[in-house]
Amino acid sequence: MAYTSPTITPSGQTYAQLKARGFAGYVDGLIAANSFNQSVINHIHGLVKQTDVGGIIRLEKLIDNWMSGYPIAASDLTQRVLDYTTAFKALLAALEEIAVLWDANQGTLTTSVDGAGMPVPKRVL
Repeated sequence: MAYTSPTITPSGQTYAQLKARGFAGYVDGLIAANSFNQSVINHIHGLVKQTDVGGIIRLEKLIDNWMSGYPIAASDLTQRVLDYTTAFKALLAALEEIAVLWDANQGTLTTSVDGAGMPVPKRVL
């Protein structure tokens, strides 16, 4: 299995979608715009929800074992590394899209009042 760097299709989402769905929802929109395999989707969700730390540690051990000469199929190693590479590239693409949206929609900071009557900052777009 030859390694090919994954290509991520832009999601085409708007600032309103980011505001309505939040970061995790925005990432889900990027997932929907691409045809990732289930392993990649699981890695992306795990990284967003901070539950995939164990997966990264397993990946580190897998690579170290390969380098030490343990009998691991090259195709298995390549696929696992490709899945994580795709997951990280997808998150990078989402962050880059969000940065562009923020740059174009900075809004204005004002002050609002919370339920207890205390002033709190609020961004108005």
